Amino acid sequence: MFPTLTLDERDRRWALAQQFIETHGLDALLVYGERDTVGQPLYAPDAWLTNDRPGNVVVVPRGDDPYVLVQLHIGVGQHIEALRRGESTWIPPERMIAGRAGRNPGSGRGSAAIAAFLADMRLDAGRIGVIGLEPAGASFPEGVMPHGTFAGIEKRCPKACFTAVGDDWHPLVMARSDEELVLIGRSANAGEAMCAAIIESTRPGVGEHEIYAAAMQAAFAAGATSPWLVLVAAHDGENIGWGPPAWTYRPQPPELIRNGDVVLAELFPTYGMLESQQQLAVAVGDVHPDVVSAAEVARASYQAGLAALRPHTTFGQLNDALQQPVNAAGGWVLTPLVHSLNPHLLVGGCGLSPELPDVSRYPAPGGLTTRGSEVVLQPGFSFAFQANCAFGRRRVNIGGTVVLTERGPQELNRLPNELHRR
Repeated sequence: MFPTLTLDERDRRWALAQQFIETHGLDALLVYGERDTVGQPLYAPDAWLTNDRPGNVVVVPRGDDPYVLVQLHIGVGQHIEALRRGESTWIPPERMIAGRAGRNPGSGRGSAAIAAFLADMRLDAGRIGVIGLEPAGASFPEGVMPHGTFAGIEKRCPKACFTAVGDDWHPLVMARSDEELVLIGRSANAGEAMCAAIIESTRPGVGEHEIYAAAMQAAFAAGATSPWLVLVAAHDGENIGWGPPAWTYRPQPPELIRNGDVVLAELFPTYGMLESQQQLAVAVGDVHPDVVSAAEVARASYQAGLAALRPHTTFGQLNDALQQPVNAAGGWVLTPLVHSLNPHLLVGGCGLSPELPDVSRYPAPGGLTTRGSEVVLQPGFSFAFQANCAFGRRRVNIGGTVVLTERGPQELNRLPNELHRR
């Protein structure tokens, strides 16, 4: 079964947009979507309004349904085929506009096309709320809309008043509906299958690439998509790197798993542009005692987070609860202990331990400060619990997707919530 979204969900979302426009005294919303990356919805507010391929610009006038400024003409062709097959498209053809040759050459995402459309709608002297200028996770600290695009729109619409409203908009969207939570659950089930595939394929002599392939195949077989995954082979449990394996971006052979290693992974399956995440740790054979200790602390951190996740708790209080067991044990955290999903905007602080001998060679090793501490958590929010603890260079991370309900936390994953032994 592949769950879909109903027109009731469309109407709920569009009504929220109109309420937002009214509350903020706007004439329209201008929603700038992230690049066209289906299945990687770190930030896809355009798709939330269209239930369609991301990477476009959506304009919602006061008292009117959305219009879509299509990135390229091929998006129009894809929409034609969707209508022909009877798929659940929300935007009618009359409200899909690509760049018009000779007048608005190029992409519908460009400033010329956006400004021309605002002029056509007599919004070029209005008060426009912009979504896309606000920070979005660690990847977009200054928003997803390029400076040149926004500057070009302002230049072409000098009488308009543009105001960034994303910080107010996203907490409204984060409280997911029952229909949306079904999709997140489907995504989490795919993550469970990916975890099982990694656990099954991890053994001495197997290459990172074989484990990676098994995880991706499991995602697709579950009817979900996964743009990439984090995979780290920690020899003797030692590895403070985090990201895709090096062979995916640097020409070199994949690492081979050895006895005493720990395989660490972070998974990003999505279904219907809604994401779940899983943090998985698999110990191979006899591992260092620090690995066992780190796993115990990470498990205590995870449990502390579950106990703290309640309606009307702030995100800062939730993050502090996960941090306390790590601090008490004298460990440190490489990655956020928790962050929001759908979208990824509330993020716990983390960074490299200054006690690591190699860190002193780097003038500014960096790190993240907690973002969104003051946000009050509401039922329907989804989170990636990423309980992790490191002692020196040995680290364990565990946790899956957790949804906040009226009664407290609902765990959507089981396999990634503890260290596995192979």
